[in-house]
Amino acid sequence: MSNRPPLRAAIADPSFTPAAKEGEAVLALLIDADEADEKVREHAERALARMGASGAALVQTHLAAVETQPEARAAMLRVLGRVAQRRDVGTETQASVLQSLLGGLDDVDPRGQRAAAQALGKLGESEPVETALLAKLGGAAPPLRRTLVEALGKVGGARALEALRAIDAGTEKDASQSKVLADALTKLLRVPAREGSVASVTPIDLRARLPRDTEVVFHCRGGLEALVEDELNQRFRGERTRIARVGAVMLVTDRPLAELQEVRTPLYFGFPLPAPEVEKSGESSAAVVSAMTHERTRALLAAITRGPVRYRLEWAAAGHQRGATYECAREIGRISPMLVNDPRGSDWEAVVAIGRGRTFVELWPRGLDDPRTRWRRGDVAGASHPTIAAALVRIAGIDGRDVVWDPFVGSGLELVERGLAGDVRALYGSDLDEKALEVAHRNLKSAGVRAQLFVGDARRARPELAPTVIITNPPFGKRVRIDDDVGELLDGFVAHAAALLPVGGSLVWISPRADRSVAKAEACGLTVDLRMPVDMGGFTAEAQRFLKKSSGDGRKA
Repeated sequence: MSNRPPLRAAIADPSFTPAAKEGEAVLALLIDADEADEKVREHAERALARMGASGAALVQTHLAAVETQPEARAAMLRVLGRVAQRRDVGTETQASVLQSLLGGLDDVDPRGQRAAAQALGKLGESEPVETALLAKLGGAAPPLRRTLVEALGKVGGARALEALRAIDAGTEKDASQSKVLADALTKLLRVPAREGSVASVTPIDLRARLPRDTEVVFHCRGGLEALVEDELNQRFRGERTRIARVGAVMLVTDRPLAELQEVRTPLYFGFPLPAPEVEKSGESSAAVVSAMTHERTRALLAAITRGPVRYRLEWAAAGHQRGATYECAREIGRISPMLVNDPRGSDWEAVVAIGRGRTFVELWPRGLDDPRTRWRRGDVAGASHPTIAAALVRIAGIDGRDVVWDPFVGSGLELVERGLAGDVRALYGSDLDEKALEVAHRNLKSAGVRAQLFVGDARRARPELAPTVIITNPPFGKRVRIDDDVGELLDGFVAHAAALLPVGGSLVWISPRADRSVAKAEACGLTVDLRMPVDMGGFTAEAQRFLKKSSGDGRKA
């Protein structure tokens, strides 16, 4: 006796696909279901759609026989819509199903028409579908019109945009249609920005200068603000900088984006927009619209963006906020048509943060290549981050006479950053993992930096030339799982480094056991010169610089 459940129960299982001989019975459940059996009908729809081409053929065969059963016919058209979205049914089936759906727009009953329109709206941009939907739009009753408008917003092009704009300008709109119409117009306005515009080729001009006195905020790991500000002051002498808050440093400049991209210690940069006060507290949408359409914002975007400005709204720590997004996009587009809300093809991200009773908006350029890491050809578990490597190199300083060693070389980021920063006598890197050394070799070669790599334990290894500077970021914490002996490992390394360094030498690194490392360094005769807590992405470690000011016999530098 078969253990297979009755068909009515089986179709409720999302993994159940009816066999060919069961298709007729599943279709009968769909057709015969009454209002009380709404779930059965829904389950039957999905089961038939999972049959693919054979399910579509079965439905098409019986479609004409249910003209007097509008609920069943609408359900069958929904099945065809599901099948049409599948990529595994073949072009012949898709073409046949499309014709059935187009025919469904002329159903006698509005329920079938709406089901067909909804299904057609899920098939992607298509000129024949747009033409058919537009043909029905003129004399459609409000319920069907809303469905047609929604579908045209998804699959239409320039003709649909013109038709919906005409409706928007007319007086025959009802309240329930207004939001659907506005949402459809917002979606259609994205199409010209993606197709055939200059912006789709070269949207952001990296060489164009920013407007005078543009504020740029450089985001960095918490704790590195002073290093970032110091780098900005060295690169852009005479321009105003300040630490804005934890993890953010402000620069006022008119430099092109290409120059901003070269700053090595921040994670990324953005443009804080004017944050105007709004009349009522909590009117975040009004504040977003005001910030995005402010004359300074438009001047900034016009200066460095070619063609329409495609953007997406991102609500920090506030979920999707779909309703607020559409509300803002409609009003922004009305005030400033050059700004096109386009989540799929945006060149800019407008990040909205709400705090202390105010709304803040910051623009981030999206999809730009990061020139700082073009050399990167591989990575390893527990590898350092490029901005951490750049920060450690800045802490260590640049001297062309230095011999630099990284005893936990990983993928070689510290050596690359030091080699790119300026002249150096020699670079060495060691690691216990031979595969890591292979990755480091590829990265160094790609960056054009020469270094000698070798297998070695950080507690005992010795480069060919005695190092004057040790720069390293040992693997620890969430970056890689290591056992409880990490403290002993790092203690052993510090003792070895203290013995290896000459008077005047330095050790610059990140320690996960800050106080223990300081105590060990001092016990080994090193002087603590810098302690800088750094946010490592969910946990805090400490950037430290130890100097060797005297030898064991009391001689000083």
